[in-house]
Order: sequence, then C-alpha cells, then structure tokens
Amino acid sequence: MKPSLRRTCPQCSFFAHVCSSVVNNTLQSPGYPSDYPRNTDCVYRVAIPCDKELVIYFNYFHLEYASSCVFDYLRISDGSNRVIGTYCGQETGRSVLVNDTVAVLFFHTDPIVQYDGFHLSFSFFPLGCGSVQNGSLRTPAYPNYYPSNVHCVYRISIPHGKDLIIYFNYFNLESHSNCSYDYLRIANGINDTIGVFCGQQIGNWVRVTGNFAEITFHSNSIVQRKGYELFFSYSGYPVSCNFDSGLCLGWHQSQFSDVFDWKSGTGGTPSFSTGPSSDHTTGSGYYMFIETSFPRQQGDNAELELFLPGNGELGCFSFYYHMYGADMGTLHVFSGKMIVFNESGNQGNIWRKAEGTIALGHKLTFEAIRGSSSWGDLAIDDVLITNGSCLGGPSPPPPPAPEPKEPSEEERLESVITEIQGLNTSEWNEPKEDAFKQSVAEAATRLCANDGNCIPSSLTNTSCVFYLGISLKTWPSRNENEIVTSFPFK
Repeated sequence: MKPSLRRTCPQCSFFAHVCSSVVNNTLQSPGYPSDYPRNTDCVYRVAIPCDKELVIYFNYFHLEYASSCVFDYLRISDGSNRVIGTYCGQETGRSVLVNDTVAVLFFHTDPIVQYDGFHLSFSFFPLGCGSVQNGSLRTPAYPNYYPSNVHCVYRISIPHGKDLIIYFNYFNLESHSNCSYDYLRIANGINDTIGVFCGQQIGNWVRVTGNFAEITFHSNSIVQRKGYELFFSYSGYPVSCNFDSGLCLGWHQSQFSDVFDWKSGTGGTPSFSTGPSSDHTTGSGYYMFIETSFPRQQGDNAELELFLPGNGELGCFSFYYHMYGADMGTLHVFSGKMIVFNESGNQGNIWRKAEGTIALGHKLTFEAIRGSSSWGDLAIDDVLITNGSCLGGPSPPPPPAPEPKEPSEEERLESVITEIQGLNTSEWNEPKEDAFKQSVAEAATRLCANDGNCIPSSLTNTSCVFYLGISLKTWPSRNENEIVTSFPFK
C-alpha cells in the first residue's frame, strides 16, 4: 500500500488564523476591537438565499483614510465581480445592499498605519423591502405609494453606550384607531414594543435603548399611502462632522423644501473667484458647498438637515462658513423653525466661525440661497454640537456708540428747545434714555392732536414721530441742560 500524501499550505494556515470568519451573521476585522494586523488580505463570501437581498450594516468602521482608499480598505462585490463599493476612513452607520446570490468582501491592509477596524452585521430581507441607507429608511417605492401586502422587518444595531433616535421626517400610512391595517412597529432588542404607528406622524421621534432596534412595516391589500422617510441618529454629545467622509450619520439632504442639493468638495470650487480654496479642518480634507453655476438661478435654495436628540435642554452649536464671491447669496441656520444664524453677501476669502445656543430635540437645518450669479459658492465645515449653553464662549462685540449729531439748520427750524433742570449725564443709562424718548414721543403725539400748527415737514413722512438729534451719553460738549428735539409731522 502506498503511503497517503498530504499537501501543506503555510500561507493558507496563516490566513485561516488571521482573517477570522462570519459568526452569527456578524464579521469583525482581525483583532477587533484592537488594531488590525499589517500586510493582510482577507476574503469573505456570504451566501444570499435566492428570494432575499442582503444588507451589510457598518456597526463600527475605522480604517486608515486615503482619498481613493488605496492603503487600507474593505471592498464589497457581488457574485458577478461587480464592485459595489470600496470603503476606508470612518464609515460607522453606513449600510450596503447586495442583490445577488453571494456577497464577496475583500479586506486589505498595508504595512504602515492601523486602526481598530470594523464590526459588520448581515441581515436578509425579502426582495423589494429596501434597506437602511446612509442613516435613513423609506417605504418601498417611496415617495410613490407603497405596495399592498408587504411585510418587512429591519434590524438596526445600536453602538454601546448610545441610544438610537428615530426621527419621522415624513410619515403617512393608512389611519386606524388601533393601527391594525397598515402600521410601523418599533421594538427594542428584547422585543419590547416601543410604539405602533399609522396615520400621519410627521415630526414625531422615538428613542430606542439596547443593542439594536427592530422595525416592522406591514401593509394590507386595501389602502396605500406614500409611506414614510425615517432618519436615524445616535444620542450622546458632542455631535460633530467635518465632512471628510461625506455626510455623517444623521445628516440628510432635504427631500421636500429645497430646489437642489449641497455637494462635497475639496480644494477649490469649480466656479471662478468664489468659494474656498481648501477645507477648514486640515486644508486637504472635504467640506460641503453649493455649486451656483447653471442651471441654478437666483433664489434657488439647498438644505442640509440634522436631527438633534434631546427634550428641549440647551445645547451649543458652532460651525465654520465660507462666503466669498461678488454675488454671494444667503446662509440661514434653523433650529426647528427658529433662525439661529443668518448671514448674506460677500464675507471675504476666509473661513469664519459661528456659534450660538439652541434647544436640543429639534431639526437643525442649513439653508443656502443662491445669489444673483454663479459668483456665490457658499461652504460650511466642522459642525459641532455640545450639550449645555455656549456660556464662556466669545461674546459678540457691543454695538458702536452713536456718533454725536449736530442738528441741521432745517431741523432747528422745526425743533423745540427743551430745558431740563438738574440733569447729571454721568448717571444716564439706556433705560433712562429710552424712557425719556418715549415721554417726548407721547408729548409730540398730544401736540399733534391738539395744536393746529402741525404742518407738513420735508424731513419725514412719518406722522407724529419725534426726532432726537443727540444721545445724552455721547454729548459731553453741549450744555447738558439743553436738548434739541424736532417734531416733524405729516
């Protein structure tokens, strides 16, 4: 009998030891949560049932970053070798859909820089349900009516130490008192029902604690509506985004109230003599901006949205903005429906910082409005939100004191010389000045009502309004007992 022969493969043994494997529909990079090894190539194949589609959730993801992901990366392909995406840098919260019989994941590292890698989970859904994409979930066929007889279940992982916030950006299902027809059910990881929703729920939000949330969408065979668009974010502050990996988790382009979208940019913007020449963070990263060239027109707006978890407690937001261009438009920032920042026009070729106190628990919206021409590329970068007010931060400079104004000859002809006895201007303050001006205005009104000498004035077309030509706080050179006021009437 011939002895049996056995081929050895040292390299195969190395990869079997280093690369780990898919366990319970999860995959972790080698060594996770410690740094992954250098000079590693790992290939993973995930089979997909023929009547299902696979969604890969990036529960945690941090690899070395490069603009084209040429150093360390995770590449996801389907069974036909079609590359769905190549990922590096920070991509926590991303989800990837694979619609084929198999998904192939290739993980590569180089010999230089390592991070703590990734933790992925795999979920299989009936064809047509869709999936969580970039921190949002929509009903099948949204914004068209959802189909009948649909039953979809989604599983969203929640990072350790965080809560998941689900914001109902749009929500319209068939209405029923007990939500027995069409409904959205949200439960936590131990299958406790947090809520069952139907009808119209726009602006509502739900907090989920635990390891994951389970969302079930069901429709019957009778009535259909447009469905829902849900946004996901994680509680816990600070919340920040430097846009180097695109829009961070929880950020979204508006779907309803704007004309066009913000874009990610690096270096200079395409339009000449407008926009930044580099990002604010490092000078070589990315920012978000609006491209104002054709077909954009004056007044077109673009909105970026971020839902901030909270219950009305105070928070501090800050960001950097760049508004350089001869025909620069306007930047509004809304907290809910309240404007918390507003700037218009050319602010120079420089990144400027804005900061303000807001109430947490609202949607933060950055609205950019195009100016009169393409010379108005507006950009933002390095958005940061912390809990607690902005106390201790830089205060805006006080308004300049009014310049002393000598009444003109025409104003003197229509003036009344008022003498005040015992006035000490060193004790004068704004409340006293406001009260004094109010008293003068009331006296002028009575004069206008009772005196037939109220004649048309060339100085103003406002009825019964007084003109105070000086501010007592800035008039030390005049006799402090004499105040010149005029009473022009229509």
